[in-house]
Amino acid sequence: MAEPVHPDTVIALRQVQAFPPVRLSVFQDPADQKSAHGSQRFSALNQFYADREPSWYESTAREFAGLNRVLDLGCGPGLALAALKAQGVRELIGIDRWEGFRQDVEAAGGTLILHDLTLPMPFLDSGSFDGVFSHFALEYISPIGVQQVLREAARLLAPGGLMIVHLTAPGLALGDTARTTPYDEAALTKLLTRAGFDDFEVEQPEDRQIAIVHAGGPGRDREIEGVSSEPAVSEHEAGGEIQVAAGLSALTSAKDGPVARFEVSDGQQSIEHRPELPSRAAEHGRPPILDISICARVVAAGPDEFELQTWTWRGSRIAAMDTTRLPFRPELLRVHVEGTVEHRGAWRPEPPMLEPPGDAYTTIERMAPRHRPGEEWRARGRRVIVERPGDEGAISRSAARSEDHFLVHRPPPGKPPDALERAWEDGRLHGIVISLEAAMRPDSQPLLQWAGSRGVLLYIEPDSWAVLEPVVGDLPSSGSPLLVVDPALSRHTEPQAEVEVPEDVVAAGIDSQPALHLVLAGPTAETAEGLCRRFPSRMLIGGLGVFGHEARDGQLIEEATENLRYLTERVTLMRLL
Repeated sequence: MAEPVHPDTVIALRQVQAFPPVRLSVFQDPADQKSAHGSQRFSALNQFYADREPSWYESTAREFAGLNRVLDLGCGPGLALAALKAQGVRELIGIDRWEGFRQDVEAAGGTLILHDLTLPMPFLDSGSFDGVFSHFALEYISPIGVQQVLREAARLLAPGGLMIVHLTAPGLALGDTARTTPYDEAALTKLLTRAGFDDFEVEQPEDRQIAIVHAGGPGRDREIEGVSSEPAVSEHEAGGEIQVAAGLSALTSAKDGPVARFEVSDGQQSIEHRPELPSRAAEHGRPPILDISICARVVAAGPDEFELQTWTWRGSRIAAMDTTRLPFRPELLRVHVEGTVEHRGAWRPEPPMLEPPGDAYTTIERMAPRHRPGEEWRARGRRVIVERPGDEGAISRSAARSEDHFLVHRPPPGKPPDALERAWEDGRLHGIVISLEAAMRPDSQPLLQWAGSRGVLLYIEPDSWAVLEPVVGDLPSSGSPLLVVDPALSRHTEPQAEVEVPEDVVAAGIDSQPALHLVLAGPTAETAEGLCRRFPSRMLIGGLGVFGHEARDGQLIEEATENLRYLTERVTLMRLL
C-alpha cells in the first residue's frame, strides 16, 4: 500500500516560466500554469471535497445508468465514481494526478490511474469506453490541454457512447483569475469540433456561470494504422512542434517485447533514443502479453533550442520518461516500432484562439465612450487600458473590476506610491507607462526596480521612432517585460497611412534584449511587415477597436492576441504566486 500523502504536500504549484514571455512550446502553454490556483496543497483539496458526497453527482450519474465501462477525468477522491457505481456501471476507472486519492477511489469501487491529462491516455484500445465523465476539472488546464483531452476522449469513446463534461464558463472576463479561458459555447464548439466530435450540445444555464457538454461517440471505426506484427517506421516532418503517440500490443517472449525507438535528424546528423522497457515474466510457460503506449514530443525549449521528450507506459503505469536535448534544429522525426500497432496518431497543435482579439493599448474613451460610473462594464475581450490625463477614476475602477481589462498606470518618477502597490495586490494593475525620456533618467530607477520585483509590464512611450533609434540598445532593464509603444498609439492623433519604422535598428534591439516587445498600431504593423514576420512573438497590436482588423493578416492578429494573453496571464500568475 502506498505511503499516505502528507497534508501539506504541494500538488498544483508550477514554477512561473522564466522570462522572456515567449511561447517556447505550445505544449507548455502559459495557461497550463494557472493550475497554481487556491487548492495548492493536498490538505486544501481534501477540504474542498470534505462537504461533498456522491449524491451531488446523482442526476448526472443517472445518465450513465447500466453502462459497462466509464472513465472519470480528474476524479479526485472518487465521489462521482461512487455515484456511477450506484447506477449500475460495472467498471469504473478514474484518472487524477494525486496519489493521495487512491485509497478513496478504491473504496468507491473504482481504479485510480495516476496520469497527466495533457498527455495521451495510456489505453491501447480505441472505442473501449461506453462513457466519459468530467466534473469541473478540465478548466484548470490550458486550452491546449483541453484540446488534447477531448482528442483522446474522442478516440476512447465507443460509437454511440456518452460523454458529459462540466466546466466553469466565466473565464478571466467575468472575474475568475484562475480559469482564464471562458469555456463558453463558442469556445467549446471550436474545441469539440477540432477533437473530432460531430454530435454534441453545449448547455449554459442562465442562473449559473457554467457550461455542460453532452456528446456522443464520434460514430466512426477505430483509426488503426499499419496493424502488423512486422517492424513499422513512421516519419514526420519536425519543422514545427509535433507529438506522435502509438499503442502497441504483442504476444512475445519476455526477452523480445515490443520495441520502440525514436530518431530525430536535421538531414546531416541524427540522435536516437530507445527507452528502456521492463518486461513481464512469462507465466506457466506461456509468453506474456505486453501492452505498451508511447508518446514522443519535439518541443522548443528556447530560441533555437529543442528537446525530444518521450513517455512510455506499460499498461496504465509509467515505464519510462526521458528528455533529450537536441544540438540542432530538428527536421525529421522517425518512430520505429515492433509489435501490433493498435493506434497511432500525430498532432501538430496550434494555440486555440478562444478569446476575441485583444487590444494591447487602448483608452477608456475608446473602449466605452458613453460609459457612466456605476454602470455594468459591457466591453468584452482582453484589453489593456492606458491611463490618460482627465480619465475619471470611478470608470477606470469599474473597468478593472471586469477582470479581463488591465489598467496601465502613469506613476510619477521615483518611489511608487502606496496606491500603486495596492492596485497591484488587488489585481487592478497590469503595467506602468513612462516616457522614453523619463525612463532613461536615473531618478526612475526605483520605479523600474519595483516593476521588476512585481513582474509588472513596463510600457515606454517614445515621441517618435527617430528619438528611439539612437537609444534602442540602451533601454533600461527592470527584469520585467519591456514594451515600446508605437508613437501613433501614444499620441492622441490617428495613425498615418504609412509609418517609417527603422526596422534594422529595431531588429537589432530585439535581438539584443530578450525583454523587448513592440506595441504597434495596425497600419504600422502592415508597413513593418518584415519585422512582424521575423519576430511574431515580440509583437502586440493596439487600437483594434478603432482601426478594425478584418483587412489585416489574420495570422498576425492571432499571434499578437496570443502574445497579449501570455503577458497578461504572466502578470496574473505573479499575483497568484
